[in-house]
Amino acid sequence: MEEFLAKEGVSGHLHGKLPPGNSTIVEANKLWGYLSSVGDVKPAWSGQFLAMPATAADVMREHDAGPPPSGMGRNKNPNNKDGDGGTKAEALIGFDGPGVSDRLTAFRGARKAVHYDKTLQDAKLIHFEAGQKTRLLQHHYAFTFFADPTMQSFYRRFIRDYMRYQDVIQCAGHELVAAVREDARAHHGGEHGDYYALHVRRGDFQFKEVKISAADIVKTLNGEGKDGGDVIIPPGSIVYVSTDDPKGTCDRCMANKKLCVAGPGARGITGCIEDPSWKAFTDAGWEIRFLDDFLNRGVLKGANPNFYGMVESIVCSRAKAFAGTYFSTFTGYIHRLRGYHGLGEQTYYHSPGRRDAARMTKSVGHGFAREWRAGWTDDEGELI
Repeated sequence: MEEFLAKEGVSGHLHGKLPPGNSTIVEANKLWGYLSSVGDVKPAWSGQFLAMPATAADVMREHDAGPPPSGMGRNKNPNNKDGDGGTKAEALIGFDGPGVSDRLTAFRGARKAVHYDKTLQDAKLIHFEAGQKTRLLQHHYAFTFFADPTMQSFYRRFIRDYMRYQDVIQCAGHELVAAVREDARAHHGGEHGDYYALHVRRGDFQFKEVKISAADIVKTLNGEGKDGGDVIIPPGSIVYVSTDDPKGTCDRCMANKKLCVAGPGARGITGCIEDPSWKAFTDAGWEIRFLDDFLNRGVLKGANPNFYGMVESIVCSRAKAFAGTYFSTFTGYIHRLRGYHGLGEQTYYHSPGRRDAARMTKSVGHGFAREWRAGWTDDEGELI
């Protein structure tokens, strides 16, 4: 922000209005107030999505054409803070080509489209304020629709290839994956290095209904719960468990803003676990591994401990099959990484009632709770 204020603020490039004190060091409310005062557009797009025409020329053609026909129009000002964003982007120039309307309808769902128009094209500063109507808590690929499918795949690849872990983290991930595979090969008599992985979120996770016992996880993944289905992790498998509770004590688990009690006292309290141990995993015939098992052998020696979570996500992304915690963005990003590797369809949730949600027919949706195929596939379902 300091660099931005130096280049655009104190130079007077933002409508000639200088930042407070003509300084490049402005924080909190003063900064937000200044950006709001100089923003050309302040979108209120919560629950909506942005529809991008195929070319910049389409933006100008739509502008020059004037208002659309009666009954098919946009909101008077789709960029206005109080606007509803409009619903008929497919009636506009740039969205009227072959197949675009069908793609847009499938992408939209129940949401409303905000058309990328000349106002947005000409804006020097688009300022997203903090608030209920301005919050964009959703994935990039679920927020932006491109009339040109080639452009849509390009930007999804761009995010895949450039918004990624640094090389030092990737290399540490490779080291741990190799160590887990070595364990698996030794366990299977050199036959193969396949392993499975779980992400089990507990602790202070606010979605208490998905904080469950190892026994409930086994039940779901063995097809014995309400989801049904085949066994996902067979007995005798090496299973890497990424969790914030490696000791299986749930000593930091919370429900209703209070620490959970242990043992029988947890019975009936959603988010608290009567038996938080991992014993049910070993009873199921799984050979479980945790990060500490490898750290104690000298794996990741010299690696920054702040990277461990990201390194574990790489391990989970390369497992033969993976099951994670619904609502967890850590699980969600693992799902996206698996999609990039072509393993998206071997991804599950161990949360009861959600087991197969990651592989449902629907390809795209909005919200943060999970990832969707649209993040790593094109409109035909092929990897980007």
